[in-house]
Amino acid sequence: MEFRKMTFDGITYNVLTEKEMNELIQEVQFKAELEFQHEKLLNGEIETMELEDFEKKHRLRYEI
Repeated sequence: MEFRKMTFDGITYNVLTEKEMNELIQEVQFKAELEFQHEKLLNGEIETMELEDFEKKHRLRYEI
């Protein structure tokens, strides 16, 4: 995202429209959620398995 510069009373500000600000906030929140989920995955809080292992487990459970 590119910020526009606006100078007021000798101070330069980064300026965004309301839509751009909302998009930036959503992007930051999305990145924070990704980092949170990544930490849970690394800490073993989320169970993961290979697709082939899942298929085997599913077949054994439902006798397919």
